[in-house]
Amino acid sequence: MKLFELGFQKYLSKVRLDTPELIARITSENKTDWTMVTTNEQLRGIVMNTYRKNNSIENLPKVGDFVLYEKIDNEKKAKIIRVLPRFSSLSRRLPGQNDQVQILATNIDTMFVISGLDQDFNISQLRRYLTMAQSDKIKSVLVINKTDIGSGADTRERLILKQFPKLKILHTSAKIKTGIDELYRLLKPQDTVIFLGSSGAGKSSLINALLSSEKQNTKSVREDGKGRHTTTRREMFLLPNGTIVIDSPGIRTLEVDTSEHSLQLDDELSELSLNCRFRDCDHIKSEGCAIIEAVENNQISKDQYHNFLKLRRDWERSVERTSLFKKEQTKKRMKAHSKALRKAYKTRKPTKK
Repeated sequence: MKLFELGFQKYLSKVRLDTPELIARITSENKTDWTMVTTNEQLRGIVMNTYRKNNSIENLPKVGDFVLYEKIDNEKKAKIIRVLPRFSSLSRRLPGQNDQVQILATNIDTMFVISGLDQDFNISQLRRYLTMAQSDKIKSVLVINKTDIGSGADTRERLILKQFPKLKILHTSAKIKTGIDELYRLLKPQDTVIFLGSSGAGKSSLINALLSSEKQNTKSVREDGKGRHTTTRREMFLLPNGTIVIDSPGIRTLEVDTSEHSLQLDDELSELSLNCRFRDCDHIKSEGCAIIEAVENNQISKDQYHNFLKLRRDWERSVERTSLFKKEQTKKRMKAHSKALRKAYKTRKPTKK
């Protein structure tokens, strides 16, 4: 792979760069370093301790990033100097960790959510995926995979389209290669896409089918239907048609990192919200809320409405944790500042009389 094969021209069309420095793209994230591709070679990227200290975790290199680097002489290694601006990113809040955001991948054009037909389907989880993508204007496609195991895909699709009528949905089977051509037609040269979903949904198998080779190791799901974690890191692949696809480990828990104003209402709720009495209606307690009225009149289901409320509570918990985290950080800084002042006072030189 070369840099210009990995979406660099498309990146330049979206982000203005005025830099003559050497540029590479991060293709995989390892435990202590990164794999990156330059204009003519693949290098192992490292960051210095000063870089780590001066940057938050979110600002460290992620798969999909374009970075500036400095080659280390006589080695297949390079120092990553700076992460270049991102035109999009997919991120989630890590459960149980104050204000900790995990960026899954960056500079993404389309997110493909892979759902195995042999797994339990959670429409609330799907809503979180769609919200995560929408917050950075990333297109979304749902792929119902493993259709070779029997019927059920049409029923699942009808359930989803009732709440998301504009969502693109595909039926595929990596095993018997059905739907692969239709999936391939959605993939455009220079576009960067990511496959997300639960473990065992068949993300790696679909990539193998698209590559027409066994690039990714795969394993069957366990007898209880739960997936095995085969993919252990996010990694980038180049398809024959020039699409850049990122495979990702399975996600068990997804808590969206999003602002209140980007909380996604499905199309039906969005249309109803136009009839609310107040423009800033919270759809929970505000008088004259068309959505609440529709629930009471059985126009929309309580499950559909409760899914939205769950998503809103995710946001509220994120805001609360962020506030507590910032207070703790301020307290630590003030304590350290006071300690430094006391030390300086004790070691000061006495004034000459």
